[in-house]
Amino acid sequence: MRDLWPFLKLFRRQGGRMALGALLMLVTLAAGIGLLGLSGWFITGSALAGLGLGVAGFNIFTPSAGIRAAALVRTAGRYAERLVNHEATFRLLADLRRWLFERALPLDAGQVARLTGGDLLTRLTADIDALDNLYLRVVAPSAVALLTAIGVLTPLGWIDPGVALAAAALMLVASVGVPALAGRLGAGAGRDLVQIGARLRTRAVDGIQGLADLRAFAADGRHLEALSRDTDLLIARQRRMSSITGLSAGLTMLAAGLAVWTALLLVVGEVERDRLDGPTAALAVFVVMAVFEATAPLPLAYQYLGRTRAAARRLLEIAEMPPGVRDPDQPAPPPGDFALRFEQVGLSHGTKTVIRDLSLELPAGRVTVLLGPSGAGKSTLARLALRLTDPDAGRVTLGGVDLRDLRQEDLHRHMAYVSQGTHLFAADIRDNLLIARPGATNAELWEALEVVQLADFVESLPDGILTWVGENGVLLSGGQARRLAVARALLKDTPVMILDEPTEGLDAATEAALMAELRPRLAGRTVLLITHRETLATGADIVRRLEDGFLLSTRS
Repeated sequence: MRDLWPFLKLFRRQGGRMALGALLMLVTLAAGIGLLGLSGWFITGSALAGLGLGVAGFNIFTPSAGIRAAALVRTAGRYAERLVNHEATFRLLADLRRWLFERALPLDAGQVARLTGGDLLTRLTADIDALDNLYLRVVAPSAVALLTAIGVLTPLGWIDPGVALAAAALMLVASVGVPALAGRLGAGAGRDLVQIGARLRTRAVDGIQGLADLRAFAADGRHLEALSRDTDLLIARQRRMSSITGLSAGLTMLAAGLAVWTALLLVVGEVERDRLDGPTAALAVFVVMAVFEATAPLPLAYQYLGRTRAAARRLLEIAEMPPGVRDPDQPAPPPGDFALRFEQVGLSHGTKTVIRDLSLELPAGRVTVLLGPSGAGKSTLARLALRLTDPDAGRVTLGGVDLRDLRQEDLHRHMAYVSQGTHLFAADIRDNLLIARPGATNAELWEALEVVQLADFVESLPDGILTWVGENGVLLSGGQARRLAVARALLKDTPVMILDEPTEGLDAATEAALMAELRPRLAGRTVLLITHRETLATGADIVRRLEDGFLLSTRS
């Protein structure tokens, strides 16, 4: 249970709702047991009184009122219990997603890159959803079953100890033995469901995102075959789980049936010996029949506990991953100067050296253009400047302060970054811009669009600035998405700006117009403009060239 303990501790946040939900579950179950027991007692007593074999003047009003009350409580309790328990579960799942995201957020790009988009999505959705089994189907029903057994079988023992003992023994079989068997049989298939399901979702997401590449390399057929194999494996495990469900349900019904027959045989003997009257005997049998409702959900819950534990382990892989970049215990105050310096910096990825003993100064208030071919290490320098990773050797400073001595939040507050893989959210253009500055006015949004040469295009859209851009900006071209990211960086209005290939995907005329509007707005900022286009070096204060991790030439 070690895998589940961190998640059980999170339940305390919704402890009040969960306790209320369990109480309503208990009340509903008690009302159902009371309804069936009272009905059996009432019908038997009425029949005997009608035949003249019962107590003279049998009171039909009090038990009938009790039956109606139990029916109303059961109906209202079931509705309230579902409402409260599902609200608690949804809030708990939201807490779990927030908890996981908080732990994933400090991870550096290299750590996150180990998880493909589809796998990370699966962990944040399907794996967390699998944990609803923990409270709604395991913890609460187990506690309710225990309390029900104690609360019902104890008074039943006053009526007939033999019936109570027989019911307790068979309830033990139904509530412990059958769930344990179901859990053991379903553990392997449950783990497989998580692993195969995660692989299937990852293949599906990656296949959609990489469809163009798959088609270009004629690999789409092989990808479909892999999807088909995973689908067949998933269906096979689901069939096995269905078989286990049928077996455990049959065993539970068998235990309940044996309990009822045993109770019936015992009370018949007691009635024959005049130790019990007929209505009380009927009440005992019907109570035994009803009390097994408490055990009914347990086998299925424990059958899928293996799946829950497998999902929990996958979540803990992220939650327990130590961040590659940490805030200092005693952070330095944010600097007043925004000169950025790389001092004898070295960085390797595995066995490959990316940056070698590099020293570079980006003076405050000046534009530095870094040229070089793809793979030269330019984007790595941007990641070092943002402290998305730390150098293996040397240091990077802002205003003379080592970035490792600053809180990441303080550092990023003073920096705006346009990466090559800029993400646009599935929202409208306006919302994507407001991420940079939530309080920006419409005039400021349109001004930023004017600078990046997007204002005319946005005005031509049917919904204007409220146009939906789709998942990751799919409804925009690559150049339009990149320019929208530049507009977002301008709106953030920071003293340091890092622009990685800001004009990628643009034609020469649009690039020239963009840079003409952009350069005046970069004045006074510390700017690192990364590009492989020589034309962007025109008008820059400083030009550096990087190849294979070395600065080869300079121009100031």
